[in-house]
Amino acid sequence: MPHYIPFLVLIIISVLIFVFVLWNTRDKKLIILLFFMIGLAYVLEYFILVLFKSYQYNPNFVHETDLDNILGSLVSQAFAFPVIAVLIGAYQLKFRYIVLISFIFMGIEELFIFLGVYTQYWWKTIYTGIFMTIGFVIAKTWHAWLSDRFERWIHVLNLFFSLLAINTTIMLFLLAMFKTHSIHVGWFQSETRDVLSFNTLYVWLLTALYSWGILKRSLTMLGCFFLGFRIADFVLLSTDILVLPKWNSLGFFALLDAVVILFTAKYNQFIVNACYGTDSKKFIAFMRNKH
Repeated sequence: MPHYIPFLVLIIISVLIFVFVLWNTRDKKLIILLFFMIGLAYVLEYFILVLFKSYQYNPNFVHETDLDNILGSLVSQAFAFPVIAVLIGAYQLKFRYIVLISFIFMGIEELFIFLGVYTQYWWKTIYTGIFMTIGFVIAKTWHAWLSDRFERWIHVLNLFFSLLAINTTIMLFLLAMFKTHSIHVGWFQSETRDVLSFNTLYVWLLTALYSWGILKRSLTMLGCFFLGFRIADFVLLSTDILVLPKWNSLGFFALLDAVVILFTAKYNQFIVNACYGTDSKKFIAFMRNKH
């Protein structure tokens, strides 16, 4: 059996579950919860997988081993885990069901080891069960807060982690499919790990600053951040840390940043509409908490 089959099965099942839950509940907040949980998963995966190489996925999506590992990781961190977290949050499942689902994920992990599509290094399956349980409890709590609490810090974290998930996924897609750029900082011998370790932090900083500018509704801040990243790109290119293929240029990243800023503004408004409405006590409470 081709290695990618188990991963595709997980993707298909995850998509079907999410569509069913969203259709059944008609709750737009579940979209916010999904991307929020993906963002949290990405942060954990950056440390345990990219930096400390906890395990190895082998889906055979691409020939390059480390990139294939990252793409295999996305099946878990961008599909299976966050979708089930959404399911738990949407229906506010009791803790015993959360523990049961965590055990099911541990069983899937052992099955992947048996099939030879996944290898553990220092990671243990029990760690998966522990982190899954914690993540599912966070999802259950967070969905309740999206409905009942109207505090500024919740909105900020929703925006940041959601955009972190979206921007990081876009970055990985561009690297995997189009080889848009390469970054050599010398942190790892593997070129892919070297690129991802630095580029991920760069994207997260970009996400944080652009989100800050949108939340402050400051065109001046956004303009300064945009110019600052253009200068950083030029310095990285001039020092040969950033390497571009012949077909690409810094103009591409400027255009991409402009799209990111516009999307951040739209997504911020989506969160406001989905969580607080436009003419409700929720929205009034949220606006008061902004100050």
